[in-house]
Amino acid sequence: MTGNEYNFYLAGYQDSDFNNSIDTSNKVDGKPIYYIKDETGKTYDSPTNAGTVYCVRCDNIKIKDLTLTKNGYSVYFWKTNNSRIENVAANSNGVGFYLQQSSSNNLTGNTANNNSGGIYIYSSSNNTLTTNTANNNSWTGIYFVLSSNNTLTGNTPKNNNAYGIYFSGSNSNLIFNNYFNNSNNVYDNGNNIWNTSRTDGTNIIGGPYLGGNYWFDYPGYDLDGDGIGDTNLPHKSSGIINGGDYMPLVRITDIASCRNISVEGEYRLVRNITDSPSTVCINITSSDVIFNGAGYTIDGIGAGATYGIYIYNSTAMLTNVTVRNVMVTDWGTGTYHKAQDGSIVNVEASDNTVGIYLGGSSSIAVTDNTAKNNTNYGIALNGSSSITISGNTLENNTGYGIYLNGSTSNAISNNYFSNPNNSYDDGQNIWNISKTKGTNIIGGPYLGGNYWSDYTGSDTDSDGLGNTDVPYNSSGHIVNSGDYLPLVINEIDSCTNITEPGVYKLNRSISNSPAASCINITSSDVFFDGAGNTIDGINAAGSSGVYVYNSTSLITNVVVNNVVVTDWDAGILCEDSVNGYVTNNAANNNSYRGIYLNGSSSITISDNTINYNEFGIDIYKSENNTITVNNANSNSRYGINLLNSSNNSLYSNVANNNSQGGIYFESSSSNNVISNTINNNSLSIVIYQSNNNNLNGNTAENNSIFGIALGYSSNNTIYNNYFSNYNNTYIEGNGTNAWNTVLTSGTNIVGGPYLGGNFWAYPNGTGFSQTCADINKNGICDSSLTLNDTNIDQLPLAPEPVVTPAPPTPSPGSSSSSGGGGGGGGVVSGEPFENIARSESRENDLIINSSVIFNFSKMEAYNLAVTGIANEGAVTIKVEELKGTSKLVQQQPPGTVYRNFNIWSGSKKIKEALIRYRVENSWLTLNNLASSDVKILRWVGGKWVQLDTGEINRDGTYTYFEAKTEGFSHFAVSGIKGDIEPVATTPSTSVTSPTSVQTTSAQSSGTAGENVSTNFVWIIALMAVLVIVAAVYILARKKKGD
Repeated sequence: MTGNEYNFYLAGYQDSDFNNSIDTSNKVDGKPIYYIKDETGKTYDSPTNAGTVYCVRCDNIKIKDLTLTKNGYSVYFWKTNNSRIENVAANSNGVGFYLQQSSSNNLTGNTANNNSGGIYIYSSSNNTLTTNTANNNSWTGIYFVLSSNNTLTGNTPKNNNAYGIYFSGSNSNLIFNNYFNNSNNVYDNGNNIWNTSRTDGTNIIGGPYLGGNYWFDYPGYDLDGDGIGDTNLPHKSSGIINGGDYMPLVRITDIASCRNISVEGEYRLVRNITDSPSTVCINITSSDVIFNGAGYTIDGIGAGATYGIYIYNSTAMLTNVTVRNVMVTDWGTGTYHKAQDGSIVNVEASDNTVGIYLGGSSSIAVTDNTAKNNTNYGIALNGSSSITISGNTLENNTGYGIYLNGSTSNAISNNYFSNPNNSYDDGQNIWNISKTKGTNIIGGPYLGGNYWSDYTGSDTDSDGLGNTDVPYNSSGHIVNSGDYLPLVINEIDSCTNITEPGVYKLNRSISNSPAASCINITSSDVFFDGAGNTIDGINAAGSSGVYVYNSTSLITNVVVNNVVVTDWDAGILCEDSVNGYVTNNAANNNSYRGIYLNGSSSITISDNTINYNEFGIDIYKSENNTITVNNANSNSRYGINLLNSSNNSLYSNVANNNSQGGIYFESSSSNNVISNTINNNSLSIVIYQSNNNNLNGNTAENNSIFGIALGYSSNNTIYNNYFSNYNNTYIEGNGTNAWNTVLTSGTNIVGGPYLGGNFWAYPNGTGFSQTCADINKNGICDSSLTLNDTNIDQLPLAPEPVVTPAPPTPSPGSSSSSGGGGGGGGVVSGEPFENIARSESRENDLIINSSVIFNFSKMEAYNLAVTGIANEGAVTIKVEELKGTSKLVQQQPPGTVYRNFNIWSGSKKIKEALIRYRVENSWLTLNNLASSDVKILRWVGGKWVQLDTGEINRDGTYTYFEAKTEGFSHFAVSGIKGDIEPVATTPSTSVTSPTSVQTTSAQSSGTAGENVSTNFVWIIALMAVLVIVAAVYILARKKKGD
């Protein structure tokens, strides 16, 4: 059999199909067919010169070192077990390798390229596939049907036409350390495992750890530099239905200067490139490249034929090139593309001649970019087609915002255009999609076309889409067709009723309004933008600045954003509303409530300031709401109040200095209260007739009456909180609550290694947790704390062990410890314990002149890249997050401080370090700070010194920064507009010595002050009648508004 596409083909589904007698006199292209049945222990290798091998009901067969082509199946196993296929090249066949009802076999180092299918496993289990290659197959590289408990590692399915790997009805297979680069990498409708645990070892792309697989379509980031992705998890690629890869491998080549990229892979910019004289800075000539600017800038020196990023190959059309997360400025062309099937994402191209240029390109996604202040075009297409342009902002470009020349079949929608001339288009292109529900680029409820600053038509039905003067054609510059659904902002300059969906923007402040409700929203799908303006009332009873309510139906999807409401009965009131947002507002000095939810659910209240009201945030008969990152301070009653409300979540709020209490629950159950700060109130947390709530990670300090008070409440879980008040608890009634979780490994609120109960402190340092015994140093007190007969903290937290060091010898210019640390291999902390919010230590080896990573999973200073001046083993570094400015410095840091922290080291062989730090986006928004305003400061030489700080990444929660330091000491992260001049303090004649923390013997459980029973309350009442009368009054409150 010669000269055929497939010389020999035989397949079956039952034993009788294989009862054939075929001897080696039969040949394929001159090579014998080996059709063996019921054999054991045979080897078929290169001396056999086999053309194809079938094994039927065999055991312990070895097939190796063969080249097999032009067969239906090159190697076929039927009910064959415990056998091996090694180093076999099965290319240009129907199927390279086929296993059916065969188990415990090993396929290693084989190739299955240019077939219809590479490797097929059917109804087979416990097989191992290692280091095989299955490329350029017309269907699928590796295919599993009804197969389980197989292991795949080190394999490369690449450039297969349908799928790289396909699982149908297959479960419990383990797939890790494989390389996937296909148009569709995977389909999996079963339940399979796509990664192992992180393990030391060189992975398939040369990284230092085994974990998951390398996916060319993985869109996430490796934030800590360990070669494993940390965002967009689990990665499901093109079709993992259940689960996914939680540890995708990332291959990154760091770039610090202009260079050529001629090899596929991922490349990451690690610093700004400034005033580059290069004609081309980043020159990409290879397909399959991801260039991640990591938020850095590529800056040139002017116009002309210069390029910040240049994607072009004179001999081949490039494919699959992605550019993302970079700023390009001062070039002739910011970024130039001649390629297919790639993307341009989150690029800012400013102050160039042309921002983003695509010439002769197709199938490129241009999304979420900014092109502004370019002297010619923001985005330009020349001879390009099938480009998707969406989510971009094009502003103040002198020539045109977007320019399309000789380009057709491109889709341009949901962009923001504000330029002297917004667009030019001489081709046939599409400027809108059909009207589709979804938030658009200006916050409106529908996707359609684009926002045009010079659109003069009207939105007659108030859906946020223009209805007149359409299609918009940019004063005739869009030659053919235009935008039939331009996005519209409805402008407001006085109190009004909003009765239709759309985007509404307040253009000016409103003063002394006598209206019952100034902005009265009765429609769903409304985005109201206050644009920072003030809506001011006259404190009329029952009035509200913004009122969201419809008497006949629930209102959904309403956003109230960026408005100041003052002098109303209720600043912002949402009644009978669902799925809305109240964000980035200030509701201060209202006579009753700042923000009020009544009968509403699934509302997010975030990033608001709610001060000087009677109630800050008031939640009544409302459920499943999220209240997060708000400041509710100095209100005359409560910062946050819940009545008859369940299943709400309170995260990361601050409720300080409220006259009666920080957080109050009445008849409210199953709420989560996590990581809030509730200090300097009369009562910190009050839970009255409320059950099944969860409180953990909260800090309650210096509250004048009690830290937490419970009245007739049961089954609440209260653990991992920090209480430091002279009276920490008050419990009324016989309810039983859980004051600890089970002992669990994990960093607790004071930095200890285990979660258990709560930390019980007194401001004078004599609290139960501060003085308890912890003989085994596990961070848990050796005795329980009895609060009353039915409430016991079985696992109260102890302080994290602190070593009392000798005063450290500072390195030059440092007032405390520096890169030299405290000496020796251990870590010593000089910070007084009461100022440490949490801490984390990590150990690694230092390597001379090489960067070594220390990861801190619980810290906002999440990663240190440390370079040694010499090799040293087992170096420990400790990061401490502080409650305030370090007690070891003599001056507050400048600016708006986000966090203070210390870094301590036990090594004297540290040359320098790169600190990587994350800051919550909500904090930036709340304080009106740009990421460029964030600085990392170091206390050195008796002054705060600003480190060179740069943004490296951003996601939905955090912005990530890094800064280089030549030593460790005391640090602050602060928002500073502009740079600071180092300010020295008055010189001290001695170096500040670390504070000693000593441990005394345990107090008996139920120490006075911690065990606050009703009888003890009356003892307090005899000494402080007014204080206790206030407490009893508050706890006895039976209804809202008393």
